[in-house]
Amino acid sequence: MLPKWHIFWGLIFSVIFKLAVPSTPYFYLCLIWFASVFIDFDHYLAAGLKTNSWSIKNALNHNYEKRDKIISLKKNKDLCEKGDFHVFHTVEFHLLIGVLGIFFIPLFFVFVGMVLHSILDIIWMVYHDLLKSREFFFFSHVRNVFF
Repeated sequence: MLPKWHIFWGLIFSVIFKLAVPSTPYFYLCLIWFASVFIDFDHYLAAGLKTNSWSIKNALNHNYEKRDKIISLKKNKDLCEKGDFHVFHTVEFHLLIGVLGIFFIPLFFVFVGMVLHSILDIIWMVYHDLLKSREFFFFSHVRNVFF
């Protein structure tokens, strides 16, 4: 899903969260929104490692080109190529932040934003029949790379 949609839906969700739980401090709502957008920092890291360029513009171009290639391959040849590995999108990372959120309340709201982001990504991938293009488990990725 494009960053502009994460920005939009993260904001909408934060407003709905405030309406549902009016006692939620605005700082925590900002954490939800921030996490729902900036979990994609791992896309920047993956692009930087692959291209040896740490320019945001180059990272965006790399990710858009990769996304377009995966969509085209699926559309034209019915193949679903794996994209770059994104550590912040893994189940294990979500669980780590979720467990830490039990002990440190601000991380709970970061966890909520991350889950929102991942749900939006999964909806987008299912809609485009690209669910197999992402590795959701850190340890599966490590096993595939090293064994």
